[in-house]
Parts: sequence; C-alpha cells; structure tokens
Amino acid sequence: MIDTNNLASLCPTLIDVFTDQEVSNSKIETYNRRLSETRESLGRFSNYLAKLHDSSFRIISNLNSNLIVSLKDRGLAEKADKIIEENSINISGTEFPLTIKFLNCLNVRLYKISDKGFLKRASSNELTLNYTYLYDELIEVKSGQILLAIVLFHESFRRIRDPFRLLLVNTSKIEVVEDHENLWINHFDGRFLNDFHDYRNELVYLSLKNDA
Repeated sequence: MIDTNNLASLCPTLIDVFTDQEVSNSKIETYNRRLSETRESLGRFSNYLAKLHDSSFRIISNLNSNLIVSLKDRGLAEKADKIIEENSINISGTEFPLTIKFLNCLNVRLYKISDKGFLKRASSNELTLNYTYLYDELIEVKSGQILLAIVLFHESFRRIRDPFRLLLVNTSKIEVVEDHENLWINHFDGRFLNDFHDYRNELVYLSLKNDA
C-alpha cells in the first residue's frame, strides 16, 4: 500500500499535527496543485475535502473490500448555525448526516504516529470506535486508485502519548450519499440556497504560512 513509514514523505501537509515539524510553503503549493488537477477524478467527494473537521465519524461497514463510514457534517451545520444567528431565525438542532463509501479498496489501515513522525500499525479493533474526523490529505490519484489519509481522534486517547490516529484508505472510487440540499431547503424554507451552493461547491485550498 505504501513504500515508506515516514509521515513527512507520505503526508507532508499533516506532519505538524503529530510532531513539532512545520509544513513548508512548497509542500502546501504542491498539494494545492494536486487538488486542482485531480478534482474531476474525485467526483462529489472533492466538495468535502477539508470541510469535515470536527465531524463525528463512525465506520459502519468494512466488508467485501468496501469501507463505509457514517458522518455528521459539522462544517455545514456551523454554516447553517451562523445564518440562523445572523438572521435571528428560530431553528435549533440542524444536522447534516452523510455516508461515504470507499469502494473496491486495495487496503485500509490504521496507524499511530510517533513524535518523530513514523507510522506504527494500530489495532484493527480500534476501527470499531466512534471518532472525530480532524483533517485529511489526498495523497495520490492515479491508475484508478485514490490514496487518502484521514486524521482521527477519540476522546479516550486524550490521556495517552499518541492521541491521534491516521487512517489510510486506498480505494478505487469514493461515493457520497446525502440529502443536504433538501435538508437545507427544509430548514430555511428555500432561503439562503446560494450560501449552501457556494459552500458545498468550493474547493478548499491550504493557506500558505505567510498569508495574511
């Protein structure tokens, strides 16, 4: 699946999550180019990259080479809550659930990361936990395969030395199942739909370190 156990080589934009190393601007620029060049190959999933921070994450199926996960889109909920607050709308409890299907996976592995930035396999039993989705990095898209890294956190890990996990998924196709536009329309009686579309269709790029 991978030819290195060095996180800086595999996922350079995530190294500062696990170690005191900084991500260089050159790595950020390289990653942003990759996003632009591969967006079409990712389909609808490209609209969710870097937008699922703090979303609840639960693996609901890992059978027959398919990995299926359930999430609650925290980013879209926060967007809705901001509109509710700014417009004094009497709505509470907005939720936007979605299912992501990683189909025909070549491999799915969970890792701990040392403070030096090296990968160490974590127990597959941990995949049964309910996590918080923190960050992601699109590592590679080629030859009909998508290699994606997802940083996960579980509350029970807070008191241990390596509280984060890195989920690596090598998949042939990613499908997203949701009804967010209709949920949004129902919440707001058809209003603020442009805000929804602008948020959903935006491709989020990483910011350079010296950006204002």
